[in-house]
Amino acid sequence: MFSGRAISFFLFGILLVVPAFADIPCASGNLSTLIGTTCDIGSLQFDFTGGAGANGVYDVTTGTYTSVGTAPSTSEFTFTALSNGFTLGFSAGPQSVTGPGGNSSSYTVEYYSLDYNVVDPAGNIVGENVTGGALSASGSYLSLGEVTGDTCYSSCNSIVEGGNEVVQSGGVSNNQNLTWVYGSPFSSGSGYAYPFYLQARQADSASWDGTPTTFTFSTSDVPEPGFTPLLGLGILATAWAAAKRGTSKSIG
Repeated sequence: MFSGRAISFFLFGILLVVPAFADIPCASGNLSTLIGTTCDIGSLQFDFTGGAGANGVYDVTTGTYTSVGTAPSTSEFTFTALSNGFTLGFSAGPQSVTGPGGNSSSYTVEYYSLDYNVVDPAGNIVGENVTGGALSASGSYLSLGEVTGDTCYSSCNSIVEGGNEVVQSGGVSNNQNLTWVYGSPFSSGSGYAYPFYLQARQADSASWDGTPTTFTFSTSDVPEPGFTPLLGLGILATAWAAAKRGTSKSIG
């Protein structure tokens, strides 16, 4: 028969151990299943708040947007969890846009954006890296293609960004690495992930080859021993040993 003291130790040990296994890892699959959920990737906890796409013409002068095609939807993307980030794949494959012509203040745009909040309980977020497929831009006026992601804290007083961009402007092409850090490291923030962004004016064009885009995060976390779970396991072992001794005495 277990003693009251052994049972108390046993229950206390469970309380210490269970939280160590209570976190929910982000699951790979269709991106739509993650929207509105909170899950963990490495030391980071993500809250995926929504996603939206666009495929249309935006007029800068009037501030109006007109849809001209089917916008990328969340259900068309796959989500693959990594040890320090995630990869977004697009089932529709390569994409391209051509400018609307005529008015140079208008441009054709196509993109998808995944929005999230992120928290690092153990330390600070210090960097973000974004890699993806080949981008192209062509024409004599202005066109661009990007894969990019931003995460920022407190109205972007601190920000980490990653990505690549190809810009064709006035017949001159420019490839840029967008990875940079501004401000102090931060432990929580909000961000967005663009697996692709395309824009073209006049008769210019831009394209993306459809290769999945990967978003990875760097932190200054120092791994620490799981002292509380170990303490809980030690208490469980002690309670078990005490219970066995009590049982042996009652049998003897």
